[in-house]
Amino acid sequence: MMRTPILLLLFSFNLLAEVPSLAPVARELASPVTEYPANAVLAVGGALTLTFAVVRYQTGDDVQSFAYREKPLGNTSGWGEVIGYGIPNALYFGWWYVDHQRKKDAGSRARASLMLKTTLYSMVTTNVLKYTVGETRPAGDEDVSFPSGHATAAFAFATVVATEHGLPWAIPSYALASFIAYSRLNDNRHYTHDVIAGATIGTAFGLGLASLQDEAEKSDETSVFVPFYSGSTIGIAWARTFD
Repeated sequence: MMRTPILLLLFSFNLLAEVPSLAPVARELASPVTEYPANAVLAVGGALTLTFAVVRYQTGDDVQSFAYREKPLGNTSGWGEVIGYGIPNALYFGWWYVDHQRKKDAGSRARASLMLKTTLYSMVTTNVLKYTVGETRPAGDEDVSFPSGHATAAFAFATVVATEHGLPWAIPSYALASFIAYSRLNDNRHYTHDVIAGATIGTAFGLGLASLQDEAEKSDETSVFVPFYSGSTIGIAWARTFD
């Protein structure tokens, strides 16, 4: 079972205590459905998850069977097991949290907060589904196969990096997330639809929460119209302030 990174939880209390007002939790939880392109990712990912689940129950999971039988990742899949416990998420969060503590920079705090919220919301969603669905792992040892927690955390991380830092950082981040997700097939821990569902949840929350954060930052802009008089000239001046 995937465990939410403890490091993120420890840091969260201090970080969030500094934020004067937070968007309602209900709105943030609903962001994968209400925000674009998060809702588009959720729709496509949901459709793929359902397709692979139906195929698996009817004819078997050939993708997972091949990965487990051939083990294309070999022994390197063990790194996916370890890293997939949210280590990149915690490192990213810690880096920007410390940067905020040193510089009191609002941008650093926003990045730390985005990673924190994306990881926590997506992992809570995944763990609720795990215990609600109760799907048995391919190895038959636990009833928490759907969705994949490793895939959820990995794609949550990659999506935050992509939205905050652009394509040069998005490519290696998604490559790492894909490696972690495939390692779960390689090691017979998940079915294909488990991994797709986890990747969809992590990505959708990353995009949805990033969209809400952008909206909040824009709302901090204040426009003011001020009348002025200069000699024989009368007019109205427009000023914008950024908090």
